[in-house]
Amino acid sequence: MFKERAKNIFVKYSSQNELYFTADGQAFFDKNPAINHTDGLKDKTIVTITRVEAFEADVPLTEAQIQAAADKAAADQAAADKAAADQAAADQEALDAAAKSLADAQAKVDADNANKQANPQ
Repeated sequence: MFKERAKNIFVKYSSQNELYFTADGQAFFDKNPAINHTDGLKDKTIVTITRVEAFEADVPLTEAQIQAAADKAAADQAAADKAAADQAAADQEALDAAAKSLADAQAKVDADNANKQANPQ
């Protein structure tokens, strides 16, 4: 899919040995910018193409290779989904703790104010 573009890029940038393509076709020399770019995309897929892969002859994939790639993509997505859910749970826990702390502080202020009104000096 991105092999021809990768060839053209590798010809222009002879010091690069790896490219990262996002689902929208954007090419990156480093993986982190590619990952950051996918934040705005529905499809978070990143395809890595090495210089060797770009210039090797096209060989059709076997069913086993296709299935293995699909399984890996599904496992990667499941791991990303779990990480996002874990982060959301941790964020919610932090928000709940902050809300409780704020409520406790407000209750203390209210109690202090009620005590001052009940026992003026």
